Amino acid sequence: SLNSFLFNTIKYRIENFNELVKVLINARTSSTPLHFDIDRDNMCLKYQYEFPEGRHQTVFVSVGQPTNSGAKTLRVWSPCLNLKTFASKYNFELLDGIMKMHSFPDTRCRIGLNENQDQLIVMRDQMVESTGTVELEMIEHVAQFADDFEKRFGNIDQY
Repeated sequence: SLNSFLFNTIKYRIENFNELVKVLINARTSSTPLHFDIDRDNMCLKYQYEFPEGRHQTVFVSVGQPTNSGAKTLRVWSPCLNLKTFASKYNFELLDGIMKMHSFPDTRCRIGLNENQDQLIVMRDQMVESTGTVELEMIEHVAQFADDFEKRFGNIDQY
């Protein structure tokens, strides 16, 4: 029924919001504080990572899909290529570059499509522990990987 659907939708949004509040509190009180902006419309946290050479990368934290066993997950992600403006969509050079970047020994994230399928994003998922902690190292890794991809396939600092 419509009431059941609305109830479950509201319950799901509240549970996701609670997970993001945990991340926000832990990020602000950790030994290396992170100051996220809150994007209530998209139910995510937003962080602007600044590189020493003046480049930057926007990194988001959102609640991911639960695992098969029902455990909650967090997704740390950053856009790296706008497919609407990228002239030569899925060409060999792009796919080859993605495959090579995925095979680097220090890669702990992956490249995929966003939900609207109009951007490539770098993402890393982790199961939510009771603390809801997102480490600075995780933010840095996703930001660096996305920025490296931007430099390689566009040489612009778009995100």
